[in-house]
Amino acid sequence: MADSTVFTMDAGDGWQKVLKLENATYQVQGRPAFAVPHPERRILERSLADFQWGPCVVVWSPSSSPGALDRLELANQLETWLSTDDVLTQPFLREVICVSAQPAEKPVSGNLDSSETVTAFPGSGLGCNKLTDLGVERFTCIRLANHTRPGIPQIQSGPYVWDRGQFHRVFRLFEDTQEAFFSAIIQEGEGASATFSEQRPTCSIPVPSRLYFPPRSDQKPLSGLRFGVKDVFDMAGLRTSLGSRSYYRLCQAKLTTADAINHLTRLGAIVVGKTKNTSFVSGEDPQEWIDYSCPWNPRGDGYQNPDTSSSGSAAAVATYPWLDFAIGSDTCGSICCPAASQGVYGLRGSTGSISRGGAFVLAPSLDSAGVFCRTMRDLAVISKTWEALSMAIPLTPDEKLKPLAILYPWPSFPHLNAEVLSQVDQFISHLERYTGLRRTVLDMDHEWTNDDPSGTGLPLSEYLRHTTALLHLAGINDSATSFEAEYRAKFSRAPYFDRVTAEALKLAKKVTQKQRASMMHEQKVLSTWLNDKILRKGGRHCLGAIMIWPFSPQEPQYRDNYPPVSPHVNWKWDIDFSGPLAALPQAVLPIGQFNYHSRVTDHIELLPTAVSVASPHGTDHALLDFLQRFLNDCDLPSTVMPGKLAYPN
Repeated sequence: MADSTVFTMDAGDGWQKVLKLENATYQVQGRPAFAVPHPERRILERSLADFQWGPCVVVWSPSSSPGALDRLELANQLETWLSTDDVLTQPFLREVICVSAQPAEKPVSGNLDSSETVTAFPGSGLGCNKLTDLGVERFTCIRLANHTRPGIPQIQSGPYVWDRGQFHRVFRLFEDTQEAFFSAIIQEGEGASATFSEQRPTCSIPVPSRLYFPPRSDQKPLSGLRFGVKDVFDMAGLRTSLGSRSYYRLCQAKLTTADAINHLTRLGAIVVGKTKNTSFVSGEDPQEWIDYSCPWNPRGDGYQNPDTSSSGSAAAVATYPWLDFAIGSDTCGSICCPAASQGVYGLRGSTGSISRGGAFVLAPSLDSAGVFCRTMRDLAVISKTWEALSMAIPLTPDEKLKPLAILYPWPSFPHLNAEVLSQVDQFISHLERYTGLRRTVLDMDHEWTNDDPSGTGLPLSEYLRHTTALLHLAGINDSATSFEAEYRAKFSRAPYFDRVTAEALKLAKKVTQKQRASMMHEQKVLSTWLNDKILRKGGRHCLGAIMIWPFSPQEPQYRDNYPPVSPHVNWKWDIDFSGPLAALPQAVLPIGQFNYHSRVTDHIELLPTAVSVASPHGTDHALLDFLQRFLNDCDLPSTVMPGKLAYPN
């Protein structure tokens, strides 16, 4: 233990010690994960008389006897773990303890011979030499008699702290350099029975070893995957903040966990923290964050806008290799915008496809939930297994649907960057060759005028000029007004609203019931037209048409651009709102990078290029399946790197 430091920290919830091993820091769980039963404990303590407390690696081998354990196989296993598990580090390998099991039918011996515990290292031979090279100083085996007897759980392999007959799990502390998290969370259990302990605020996130969890399976397809949760989803025993200090002050610890989180943890995923979001999920720019600091976008020069309310989830995924995915919510772009600006894969699920039970909902007809990942494969697997996505059109294993058409709404988006547009054009060309379809340039304004689905004769931009804004404002009024009344009743004073929310609330109070009815009708007209006429929504075995357009900013969006005071509601029709307004599934795919000259670094930097792909409502599974097959079959990039660059330069 010469290279380690241990100090006590009163963190509560069973966490007492922080362990520093060379360049890594760990939290040690106070409650043991496994206690060696008597009489085996006495035998093991005798063999480890000079090792009372410290880091070790446990190798769980249910059927091996100590003498039969192959040293070279063990060395190879340890080497693999060291290279694939980001929590395990070399100092743990100094003490290796192999725990094996005596068959259950054998009687429990109260006087096991000491030969059952074999200190067989150092030794000779290729295996022992390799163990030496790995830094193993002692290799000890203990065989448990009748290990299935009541009260003796199975221990998982991995890094632990040994403490006189007990093994304690360790969680490696990774620094939150991008300030993407509100809090660090330790999860125990799964599904509705899961419990959570929280450290808030936090500057580091405790991460469990991947070795503690079984391999992914049909029953646990997300086993051991770590994820962050936008702080709009309730978690049992914790308070929800909505990005507002006043809301957090009023909020009581929740009794239950949001349905969406319950299902993810039931499938094996592990919550590691709550990610940051804007106050009341508004569209604040970085300078407008008041109660909490805005996360940092890692791409390009490091001073770009992380973009809208789910920015913490996207920033964490775009930065940290130890985080597998994060979840967020979307009213009008809060999944797609940060996914595009930070160069990660994102999915806004069809409205209603993911349960919002236990989650804050701003605008019921617009809101959905979604996922951020660094790989297309993970985006497909995680999204397709998320609980209520079973409400979407499922696929049988042999179904390989392709779109009926590729729609390219060229007149409906800005053309600001020739490099970006060229990359999008090349991507669509790959789609054309893969599907055998030619793109159809879609002039939505022209099609709307010809069809006149509203029966008013108004052009698309005029008919939907106020729809998105009023839907948004009505939601703000309903949520913020009731909150303000509760806060005043409890604390005899007004809560704080930042300037974006305050300006929006002024306008929201003016939305009439007649306007509410009108905007709901307008949304329904658009949704029916887009789904049935444009995207050609079909039956169970039909993907329909896909609509694809550039979703990246196309130019730098510096976080120190100071906007005028604005409620950040959208008083116009925009192609980017088609997903929320028509309840479509909307995937964001990074496809490249574009050059720009940074006014921050005075150098040429690279920012992500991304496209949005939308399909008819309820076709989430079919869309994800198609996009994954397309990228794989065409050998196109389907993974982005964390950090400054999404792809190698």
